[in-house]
Amino acid sequence: MQGSPPTFAPLPTLPETPALTPPREIAFDTTPEVEGRMRTARANARALVADVATHKVECSTVGKASFKQWKLSPDAAVQMALQLAYYK
Repeated sequence: MQGSPPTFAPLPTLPETPALTPPREIAFDTTPEVEGRMRTARANARALVADVATHKVECSTVGKASFKQWKLSPDAAVQMALQLAYYK
């Protein structure tokens, strides 16, 4: 209900966690060919990341009430907007 303060249940008490073994590095035996392919993959990934452009758009005419009226989750609306932006 709009305007009503949310009600939250208290968090349950969590049990004590025993001491965990710290992570250790895994060593892989690789060939020069595999290392070359890994370098290529890393370079491709960096190029893709560098090519991303985002812009913030504020819309005051559409909000939570609109999504509820359309029976659409805000996540779904954002996903459709991203798909439309990619398509165009």
